[in-house]
Amino acid sequence: MHGAKRIANLQPDGLRSIIFEYKNMFCKNKFFLSIIILAVGAFFLPLAVEASGTSGTIDSTYKYAWGEKIGWINFGAANGGVSITDSAITGYAWSANYGWINLAPAGSGVKNDGEGNLSGSAWGEDIGWITFDGVKIGTNGEFTGYATTTNLGVVNFNCNNPHIANTCASSDFKIKTDWRPISARNSSLPADFLNPPVPAGGSAGSANVFIILINNGAGKTASPIVALLFNDGTSKNMAISNTADFSNASQQAYASPIQWNLCSKSGSITEAANCASGSYTVYAKFYSKYGVPSPIVSASIIFAVSASTSPKAEIEPINRGSSSVGLIGTTSAAINQITADEANNILSVISSSSLSAAENKIYQQIIFSAKISENEKLAIADFIHSGTPTTLKLGAGERAGSVSSFQSAFNRSPVSLVDWQDVIKIASGRWPAQYSTSSEARAKANFKIVYSRNPKMTNAFDNAAVTIMAYGLRPAMRNSNSEKSAIKSFRFIYRRSPVTAREWDVVRAIAYSGAKR
Repeated sequence: MHGAKRIANLQPDGLRSIIFEYKNMFCKNKFFLSIIILAVGAFFLPLAVEASGTSGTIDSTYKYAWGEKIGWINFGAANGGVSITDSAITGYAWSANYGWINLAPAGSGVKNDGEGNLSGSAWGEDIGWITFDGVKIGTNGEFTGYATTTNLGVVNFNCNNPHIANTCASSDFKIKTDWRPISARNSSLPADFLNPPVPAGGSAGSANVFIILINNGAGKTASPIVALLFNDGTSKNMAISNTADFSNASQQAYASPIQWNLCSKSGSITEAANCASGSYTVYAKFYSKYGVPSPIVSASIIFAVSASTSPKAEIEPINRGSSSVGLIGTTSAAINQITADEANNILSVISSSSLSAAENKIYQQIIFSAKISENEKLAIADFIHSGTPTTLKLGAGERAGSVSSFQSAFNRSPVSLVDWQDVIKIASGRWPAQYSTSSEARAKANFKIVYSRNPKMTNAFDNAAVTIMAYGLRPAMRNSNSEKSAIKSFRFIYRRSPVTAREWDVVRAIAYSGAKR
């Protein structure tokens, strides 16, 4: 996912006390007060993990540039550490096709003149020099323009490049940062600069506080993996820890609910840990967009081992009788929340499902060679048999097919929260969050066989065809005539009928992507 930032003395309480003392002493002298706040703020800002206007990071959503011969380049890769300052851009960008790109190589590097006009060159071992002289960072933090390479064409940083081209209708992408040009920065601090975030239902200065609910407020758990629920508010980031000093904590984007490991130093649900029975406390603090933290809040739960309880987060099950809903036409944020809720419920299943003979047959095919635990098998069986609110419209066969498509794309079975979110997205016709370089390469090869040309990934229809072939996205609405025609086309092209999950994914791409020869 899609990385957390280290917490290192984020907000010195002593500095904040100085600011408030001067504010009280000189409240009648606004000019002097502003000088004091700005002077202290100049020292205060660099300590915050949340990047300021003078030292920026890449947006977690808008982080991709497009190279006509290189493909997608991720400037916000988890281990890339890209940083923008008034003088340079440092760190590494990631190309799925050509590997890491060093933005600050010896003897060159990407330079910034302080107004967002970039120059200099990055270096990719399999690409060569990438010259940034044609790239600019605007007052809104968006990159525009093109970088150039010696042999692999240009790299486009924004689908809407002023005075150049606007391709956002067919492919919406851009790179965005929270760094701002010097001339665009406000000369005074915003009114809420010193204010901590506000919890849901509260207001600035109110007595309302953030809260943590562990397993919806349960007193006990038989699993170290629990669900944490927070009261949403104005916070941008948060830090969660199993210790009051937050010594192993990392700051991350605000999200609720999340899964958490009571016995891991970092809370990672993938980390194996030996847990002794007893009381465990989880601590949290929340950050405003300026990096000001809330007071620390905590919650406790008693962990007692029980062999009969599934080691999954205990979250109240979704009402299976609720009306079916879909993900088409829903915002990305809403989709991530809906699929997270549904995935959590799939992972919390602790009893076997009463599969019909037909359901059991396809279930056995899915788990035949899968190296997964009994609890993970229960999750697959429950999804096939009962589905989720957004997948109820599908039959058991199509839900099983969505699991098979995930297995085919990623060469493994779904086991984590993100995995099951992607299964639900695939079943609902939405792009998965994870990607597979090998599956997309295979899909592009099949695209060329079907359409007698290479796909143009900036074309929405070609992109959809490759994505459907790679990950098996199901259509929002089925069209039997289109599917019959697609099967005929498949037979004509491949000289056989579709049998495997990958072959049926090709059929769906022909039927629903809109790509043409």
